[in-house]
Amino acid sequence: MDNSIIMAIGLDYTGDQELQNKEPPSVKAVLPMLNPLLPIKGIEASKGIRTFENSDEAEKIVKNIYSLSSKINKSAAKEKILYFYIVLMADDPEDQFISVTAINILNGVINEKQESLQNYPVRVYITGKVYKSLAPKFQDMYHSAVEVAGKVLHQRFSEDAQRCFVISPIGAEGSEIRRRADYVFETYIKPACEGTPFRAIRGEMMKIPSWCGLSGSSPI
Repeated sequence: MDNSIIMAIGLDYTGDQELQNKEPPSVKAVLPMLNPLLPIKGIEASKGIRTFENSDEAEKIVKNIYSLSSKINKSAAKEKILYFYIVLMADDPEDQFISVTAINILNGVINEKQESLQNYPVRVYITGKVYKSLAPKFQDMYHSAVEVAGKVLHQRFSEDAQRCFVISPIGAEGSEIRRRADYVFETYIKPACEGTPFRAIRGEMMKIPSWCGLSGSSPI
């Protein structure tokens, strides 16, 4: 993907009614625990913006945030569980207020406070443009498109989601077979699996272990 990636990060405590007025910590206080050299532009005390050159760089930070969240919340009482909300969107030269757009989406997903996901303190959302730019092995990590807080986004699966292997024609990238396979997978198969504990995955989405001596996608 050529465009840089805008990451909006927000912090909040659990969505329980009695804690809605509890002030979350500052992103500038928490994120240096992740990387002291990681600059972040504070928008509000608990919200910030960071720009990355590409989605791979952003993905590294997302993974580190999962680890940081685990360390912070490991011994915390239930009422002190800290939630990380992350929104990733592609930079748009035509949008002069891209940071405002990102924060508005972030505010929406925080305010929605999906109670069904209270056990998952890191919640990652990406726009459709970012989703389409990802390699298949990264698209595997996200739900099909849904409306969240009035925006069409893809939400990341929880880390403990189990995989459901889908046998399907794949075809060469850009071919009619691939376009048809993608349509069936995204429109029917993936949403059907999301009503279960499983996430759907096709052969080209699978990562080859380094010990195989191969790189790239599965030959299936």
